[in-house]
Amino acid sequence: MLFSMLVSSSFLASYSLTTFYVGVVFVLGGTVRTSLIWPSYKAWVYEAVETDPVLKLVDYIYNKRYEEDLVGEEEGYRMLREILHTHEFFKSICGSCMRGTLDPAKDFLSEDEEIKVK
Repeated sequence: MLFSMLVSSSFLASYSLTTFYVGVVFVLGGTVRTSLIWPSYKAWVYEAVETDPVLKLVDYIYNKRYEEDLVGEEEGYRMLREILHTHEFFKSICGSCMRGTLDPAKDFLSEDEEIKVK
């Protein structure tokens, strides 16, 4: 009742209620996505500690493209894509931002080595 009264004289009057809701979802969904995607990207980038292996892989892909070695470029691209889509794999390559006793590199230390670290 409320929607039929508000949109009855506008261009939305020819649309059904379902079409109106779907339109709102698409418009608001696109706006919300663009407002949330940048902060999540920044968080992902700031968590990276030692990114040299990934940067070397990007250089490898660039060099293979320059040399016109399409097989090598495709292989490097697939490796980079696998690394970036699997967050645990990316963390294992680039290291953890945790320091101190929480550092995952210290999970397998013996008791004597743990005492030396503390």
